[in-house]
Amino acid sequence: MVNPSTPRTQLSTSQRQTLSAGLTYSLGILSLSSVDLARRISEEAAENPLLRVRGGSRVNPMELSETLESRISLSEHLHRQLMANNPPGRKRDIAQYLIGDLTEEGYIRSSVAELTGELRCSSAEVDHAVRLIQQCEPSGIGARNLAECIGIQLADNGLRQKDVDVVLKHLDLFAAENWGKLRKISGMGEKLARSIAVKIRGLSPYPAEQFRPLAEEVLPDVCIRKADSDEIIAYLCRDVMPDLSLEEGLMRRAMKDEAAQDYIRECRRRADALIRAVNFRGKTLLQIAHLLVEVQRSFFVGDVSELKPVTRVDIARKLKVHPSTVARAVAGKFAQVNGVMYPLSVFFQRSVQSGDGETTSAYTVQHKLKAMIAAENKDNPLSDLEIVDQLLQEGVDIARRTVAKYRGCLKIPTSYDRKRKYLSQRP
Repeated sequence: MVNPSTPRTQLSTSQRQTLSAGLTYSLGILSLSSVDLARRISEEAAENPLLRVRGGSRVNPMELSETLESRISLSEHLHRQLMANNPPGRKRDIAQYLIGDLTEEGYIRSSVAELTGELRCSSAEVDHAVRLIQQCEPSGIGARNLAECIGIQLADNGLRQKDVDVVLKHLDLFAAENWGKLRKISGMGEKLARSIAVKIRGLSPYPAEQFRPLAEEVLPDVCIRKADSDEIIAYLCRDVMPDLSLEEGLMRRAMKDEAAQDYIRECRRRADALIRAVNFRGKTLLQIAHLLVEVQRSFFVGDVSELKPVTRVDIARKLKVHPSTVARAVAGKFAQVNGVMYPLSVFFQRSVQSGDGETTSAYTVQHKLKAMIAAENKDNPLSDLEIVDQLLQEGVDIARRTVAKYRGCLKIPTSYDRKRKYLSQRP
């Protein structure tokens, strides 16, 4: 039996057994954002006389507005739904990892091949875990691409699966409103197609958007700064999180009352569990920050266009923990870098093959793409194919569909739409 107040960084044999209550609690605390954790601490302190809370002046849940109090992070929202469904241990573990793999928009970042390699599981296990996430609210969460996101939302809105299949197969015809060709190819009538098109326009391409933190919710978990000697320093933001300890004096006095001893023991157990879980969270975040400083030194010394390829699995191997532990630690967390706030997830980048056999990161390629479009001829905006050619000249060899994907991630319109926008802005 695992001590409920003792967090462990690695899960039991291949994670195939259900996590103990204590380990689940510790990993749950690890998943929380600063604001969610401050709220959890405040709730426990209100009920537990043995929990002493000091400091953490930058986040005081008692002073947060009612609106902010009612908000929870996407990660916690999905974890609650997942726990309510109570899937078997292994499937739940993979699903919990996927929650940490979600982009800010609510899409699963990694491919099935990447996930099976990272988690050493079968594609069937990944597919089942993906379905578990996709069954959660908000509708469309956990999709692998925009088409799948639309399909999930249409199905949740009551559209028959055979009609959903037609939509996904012929999205281009729906976009062009080419009802005649659609009927000829699929047999779907114009009236039904038009009604579906109206539904599509009402769907959200970014299912997680409602969970994006408000400005007042974004608080750093770790701080990273360049010292005068060019040394990069990483440390926990102690002014954000309070220090927790036991009210030893109160506990000793209360234990003299025999009638209160059971209650006091339970309060101590809960306080110990929270203190150790919070310490585990801080230790894990700091270890991750130190490793990121090693890998992403160029970025932290001032070259914000440069991020090296590194994945959560790479960091997990160095820390000798399961990848899902790193995924939970990173999800919803922020780093303050030389005074600027960044999601911790931005420092994890997959590799992109360069023409000379070297690798670069998706972030670096996106930075190049963004710079190219910012400098483009407004009368003749760059097509995706032209961007491919320019990137190739800079030693980055990627496909046109990858450029389109990155452009979508950056919320940059097509060359046609950009030209229309430029023309509309002219006097």
